[in-house]
Amino acid sequence: MSALERINYPVLGEVTAPYVHAVRHNTTLYISGLTAFGSAAQKGTITEQAEVIFQQIQLIAEAENTTLGALIKVTIFITSFDDIDALRAVLFRY
Repeated sequence: MSALERINYPVLGEVTAPYVHAVRHNTTLYISGLTAFGSAAQKGTITEQAEVIFQQIQLIAEAENTTLGALIKVTIFITSFDDIDALRAVLFRY
């Protein structure tokens, strides 16, 4: 069994909670826990928050010398379906 590599990306800021930005297992990179917390979008619309989160994912992809086109799966947790179309617009743009 190969070892897990836990990765934090300085460009995303210091992690103060007991987690990491990503974990690599073999050639697969798992990213989780990204939010708009601490950004101007934190109290903004679902579109503003999604923009910040996808920008973070983009920064990780660039650090890993890959693109968002290599994403296999994206799971997004929301509290209301009222703005699902706005969220999808951001998702599909990225």
